[in-house]
Amino acid sequence: MIAVIAANLSTTATAQIIEPGKWEMVTTPISMDMPGMPPALVARMRGRPITLSLCVTPDQARLGPRALAKASKNCRYTRFDARGSRIDSQMVCTEPTGTITATATGNFTPTRFATSGRTVTTGRRRMVVTSHTDGRRVGNCRN
Repeated sequence: MIAVIAANLSTTATAQIIEPGKWEMVTTPISMDMPGMPPALVARMRGRPITLSLCVTPDQARLGPRALAKASKNCRYTRFDARGSRIDSQMVCTEPTGTITATATGNFTPTRFATSGRTVTTGRRRMVVTSHTDGRRVGNCRN
């Protein structure tokens, strides 16, 4: 789910690329509506940061902030707009268990970004999660 926050469609407009290298992204769930989940478990997950790292190649960096979204082959952007320092996106993933729709808005520079997001999952595992993600380039990739 978190990896979705943030595929393979072209960008409406990208005025700025990001720097290649190792990126770290920290996503913090702010609110969670997860029917059927024990309230104590949901409470423990809320506010607990999840950290992901990603190596961005020079070719990927030319895609701009879109390169930072790790998504499965079942995902596609229905909207992706990165102009100046603003980003606005929506990704839809169709999985055997249901559909995941993730939206994100925020700001980015070549070495940092911050977004607010909302992920809605339908099907057997219904849920709605709002979150905040901060990302930054932390160095070079190691091969």
